[in-house]
Amino acid sequence: MNPDIRTSRYGLGAIMKTGWSEFIKNFRTIIPIALLIYIPVNILSLFIPAKLSIISEIINLLVTVSIAKIIEESVLGNHISPFYAFYFSLMRWGSVCWVFVLLALLMLILLLALVIPAIIFFPYFVFATYAVALRGIPGGRGIDYSSDLVKGQWRRAFLYTVIIEGIFIALALLLVLPIFFLPENVILRLVIVSAVDIVSLPFTVMMIIFFLNCDYLKNKPAEVPAEDIHEAP
Repeated sequence: MNPDIRTSRYGLGAIMKTGWSEFIKNFRTIIPIALLIYIPVNILSLFIPAKLSIISEIINLLVTVSIAKIIEESVLGNHISPFYAFYFSLMRWGSVCWVFVLLALLMLILLLALVIPAIIFFPYFVFATYAVALRGIPGGRGIDYSSDLVKGQWRRAFLYTVIIEGIFIALALLLVLPIFFLPENVILRLVIVSAVDIVSLPFTVMMIIFFLNCDYLKNKPAEVPAEDIHEAP
């Protein structure tokens, strides 16, 4: 159990360290679900046009929701099976898909307007998927929920998200480099793409920890005195 996640405002180091430790602790629960979804989806993606890749992203949301449930239960001191986590993701999948579509349309509109508005507004949306998955709210309200959590800490949300996602992107680029230098090979491509998906998991956990920390502090339990809220070292 991580009781300080409810009482301490995590810095980037605490978010990444806790995210990594939670990933390792729940590795045997997370990986079966990830492989169950990622491998069939990646095989399918080899045979469908790239423009239909949004279908893969929507299916992959099942992994995100499953992990979000696993990690929240873990930080609260509970353990759930991969079967329950996957069942939970199926129950929340419709709402999460809806918020995913809303966010995609919203970001497209902002990008068509100008790049700057998209940069300004995207930090307000980073927690929407997790909010819908874990708090049982409709997709549209998830965006408002996320915006409310980020309000007053835009710079923190922007900086932490860019760094966490940036590290993942750098690692992903290193993994996919062989595709550009080796002969075309379907099996190699499948292995590399699946490896990139697996490498993304710890960073997904880090973002979930970031969401949970912000959410718990915003909606802290009544028994936690206000004076106990402090910056984590």
